[in-house]
Formats: sequence, structure tokens, C-alpha cells
Amino acid sequence: MISLSVARWRIRLPETLPRLTGTGLRIFSIIWAATIATALIVTVFGTWQSFKPYPYRWLNYGLSASSSGSEIFAVTGQQAQQSGIRAGDEVLAIDGRPMRALDFAEQRRLLDRPEGAVIALTLRNAQGEVRTHRLTRAASNTREVEKVRLLQGFSETVSSIAFLIAAALLFRRRREPVPALLALAFATNAATANTPLADILDIPFFSEWMGSLSLAMLLVGLAGFPDGRIGSARSWTIIGLILLYPPAVILRVGGPWIIMPYVLSLCAVVLVRMALRYRQMPAGIMRQQVRWGFFGLATGTFWLILSGMAFLAAQGTGAGGRYSQLHGLSLIASLLATLSMVGGLLVSLLRYRLYDADTVIGRSAAYGVLTLGFVALFAAGEKLIETLCETYLDAQVGALAGGLAAALAAVLIVPLHHRVSGWAERRFQRQLLRLSQGLPQIVGDLRETGSVGQIAETVVDSAARNVQATRAAVLVGDRVVATHGLSPEAAGAWLDERDLAVEPAGVARGDATFPMRLPLESEAVGRVGWLVLGPRPDGTIYGKDERKALGEAAGPVARAIAIAGMRERRDGEVLARIRRLEDLLLARAGHATPGIAPAPSLAAGG
Repeated sequence: MISLSVARWRIRLPETLPRLTGTGLRIFSIIWAATIATALIVTVFGTWQSFKPYPYRWLNYGLSASSSGSEIFAVTGQQAQQSGIRAGDEVLAIDGRPMRALDFAEQRRLLDRPEGAVIALTLRNAQGEVRTHRLTRAASNTREVEKVRLLQGFSETVSSIAFLIAAALLFRRRREPVPALLALAFATNAATANTPLADILDIPFFSEWMGSLSLAMLLVGLAGFPDGRIGSARSWTIIGLILLYPPAVILRVGGPWIIMPYVLSLCAVVLVRMALRYRQMPAGIMRQQVRWGFFGLATGTFWLILSGMAFLAAQGTGAGGRYSQLHGLSLIASLLATLSMVGGLLVSLLRYRLYDADTVIGRSAAYGVLTLGFVALFAAGEKLIETLCETYLDAQVGALAGGLAAALAAVLIVPLHHRVSGWAERRFQRQLLRLSQGLPQIVGDLRETGSVGQIAETVVDSAARNVQATRAAVLVGDRVVATHGLSPEAAGAWLDERDLAVEPAGVARGDATFPMRLPLESEAVGRVGWLVLGPRPDGTIYGKDERKALGEAAGPVARAIAIAGMRERRDGEVLARIRRLEDLLLARAGHATPGIAPAPSLAAGG
């Protein structure tokens, strides 16, 4: 138990979040089922709304207006721009009818006209001039916006489906506190990821309330991630501050300038706590779980930052094709952020291929750096080509600069790929480099001085440590030379039950003891034996990178064992000859002439 002192009271709190059992489990299941049902309805309704024809109203005429329709926010259409309409103009009348006399329904009726219809807008600009502009409804005014809207509908639908799938998968482990909290958080988020519930229920701020509840459950789950252990009174204080967030949103306490810094601070504190706990964890499944969780959160944060930057850039362009491209990039990055965060937490809590984290992180880092590098090379190349052409050729190259910059970036990206891939391997896959490069060097030295047994012990220890094998053994001929994680007798009994010479090499998924069989062979010496490996601690088989590293080490290991074996046989023959020679000399010494000393022992170095 943990003691938390508040004023004169001492509160005793558990060290872990409580598991769900009995009545609590039934209540949770009912709430989760109701939330999932609501989320399914909202997702279907939102998807239908997203892909049916949308009445753009003001945008049909190349304008964007405030919710009341009293002020022009943006001018997006070419006809409206040529008419002299500017952002900030005040709308006085539509078709001669004063705005103060029009409610929302009347405005909508006046704006919803067929293609080619003309509308008269009376506006007052910043200088106080009042003018009437006649604008034509045209599909060209909404063509780019329609692309963005469809992409947004697709993004929201995929996000909702991802949340629903994650909530359903985690519900299977609902007795554990962290999966239960995240299952309910994802289900709640699915109910707001698409068309807001407020549009269906006509309840103001309902989406904000649901979002605050979802985020609070997520943060509490992360505070106890991955096993529900809290560990200190300070952590319970953090959870208490998290639980204050939804009431603050529901009761409208403070404003966005207070609530947002508050919740961002809570997020930062929770992540720092996870990082500190990760550093204190020993190697094992739990450490891999936290690593996967961190990877998902870090990758999602990267995509969120990119999404925000693209959105701000799109707002700065105002309209046109560049606006659609940047807005589309923002939506795609936002979707990738959702998938990254949900995927990382899901893999962690389901304990699925936990030991692939280093490989996935390394590749993701490499692809991320390559993507940013290509974008930077393209942007810098395009600007450089434009500047050079304007300075020395006095010409505008237009789209040609983009094509040349893309070609330049494509040429430079190849050497960049090799450098970045090497960096990612050295940074995130050190254990595989130790296996593929370090082990051949070690056995190369041992083959001149060590025995076959010593080489085999080195191989099983290195393989087990660097690919996280639960057990390993080296077989030479029909005997077990070295083992790791099980006794030689157990490995020998396993070997007696099968004939590896006729069984296929590689992965034998039906074998629970040694599902990975790697032949130790080289062109120079042929096949000298086998390296057999058990599964990883999470029960999974090794990925492509691990198998590649093992394969690269197999040849040098086979040569080392063959050379050490030949040296042992040669040394054995030499020793046998020496012993026979000693026996012969001793036999002759028994018939030696009196007064003559017997010959010294060769084996003793005499």
C-alpha cells in the first residue's frame, strides 16, 4: 500500500490499478458495449454524411463566411477575387434582403441554388464603401475543396475503424486495468473521430466532453503502463490531476488558454514518468512492451507535428491547388498519427512480436530521415535552380525547376539511403551487428587456439543473447556440443527423436523446442553441424533481419569448427604418436645396459 498525506488525513492507496472482477467487470462490460454500439452508429452515419453530396453554400460562390454569415472570412473563387471582394468585408444583404432580417434557414435557402445561378451580395469593405457584387454558382469553386472533404471523410472513417478494432482486441483482456482503460478510451474516441455526436444529438460541446473523457482514460492507462503498477504517492497525485480534466471541460472552468496548457503538461509528465520507469526496467518482456508503447507515441507525435505544420501552411495559402495539397497532407499525417499511436499501444499490450521493436524502430527512423532528406533536397534544389535561372538566364523556368529538382533529389537519395541505413543499423540493431560481424571475428581467433567445445559455447551464448533466444544448441555430427537454456541431456533427447539430415532447414513451426534450424556450412568445408534455436520469450520466431544475421555468421562458424576439429584431430594423432614412442622407449629402457640412464620422457618436455 502507498500512503498519501492530504492536510491532516493520511490516505492509503494500492500500488497498482485495481483489476476488474465481479460486479465491476460486469458494469465495465455494459458501458463498453454501449460505447461501442454508439461508435458504430456514429461511424456509419458519419461515413454516409462524408460521401454524400455536400451543400457548400458560400463556397459555391468562391467565398467563405462566418457562421452567422455577417462577415467574409476568405475569398477562394477567381470571380470573387476579380470583383474586388476581400476578407473582412461585411455582408449587408443577399439579393437585396438585409442580413439582420435573415435567420440561418433563410440564408441557406437563398444560397442553395442550382449550378449557374447568380446571386447579388451587398458588402461593405474596410474603407466603408458599399458595393453590390454579382457572383455565379460554379462547381469550379468547390472542386479542390471537394477533394479535401472526401479525403477528410476517408481519414475519419479509417481512424474510427482503427479505434473500434483496437477497442475490440483489448476488450479480451478487460480484467487487466491498463487494457480495460485503453479499450474504453479507444471506444469513446471512435464515437467522436468521425461526425461529432453533437450533430446527431444536438448537444453543444458534447464532442469536447467525450474527447476529454477519452484522453483522461488514456493518460491514466499510460500512467500505469503496461502492468497497472503505480508505485508512488506522486504518481497517484498525477492521476488525481488527470481526473480533474474532464470536469474542468464539462463545467467550462477557465478557458482554452488555461485548459490546453494544463492537459499538455499532464501529457508531458506522464511521458516523462514512462521514460524514467523504462530506464529502471531490466531486460525482458515488460521493457519491450514499454519500448513499443514509446515507439507508437513518438511516431504519432512526429506525424501530429507534421500535420499541424501542413495545416498552418495550407491556411496561409488561402485557396487553390496548393491549399488542397497541403490540407490533404495534413489529413494524411493526422491519420498516420492515429494509426501509429494506436498500433504501438496495441502491439505492446497484446504482446505481439515484442522483440521486433528494434527492427521496426530502425526502419522507421531510416525511412523518416530519407523522406525528410528527399523533401529538403527537392525544396533546396528547386529554389537553387529558380535563382540561378533568374540570375544568369533572366528566365522563368516554372514547372521545369520542379522536375530538375526532383531528378537531382532522386540521384542524391541513393548515397543518402546507404548512409542512413548504416546509421539506423548501428543505432537500433547493435545486437545483430554483434552477431553478423562480431561473432565471425571472435570464432576466427578461437579456431587457432580454442577447442570445438569452446567455439560452440561462444556461438550459443552470442546467438541466445543477440536474437533473444530462450534456448540454443550447437550440434556437430550426431552429438550435442554446447547448449544454452536447457541441459545437454534434454537437447540430446530432442536430437534422438529426429533426423536433421532429412528435415528441411529453416523454420519448423511445429517444433516447440527448436523451431529454428540453421545449418553450419561453408563452401570450403561443407556442412559440419547445426545451430538450433528456441523461440523468443514472447513465443515468436525470428524475423528476416535476425535470420539474415545468423546466416552471415554461419559460414565463419562452420569454418572455425572445421579448422578447430582438424587441429584437435591432428594434435590427437601427434600425442598418440608421442605416447607410442614413449612406450617404446620405456620398453627398451627395461633392457638398457647397466650404468646407462633411461631416456627422458618426451611428453614431459625432457
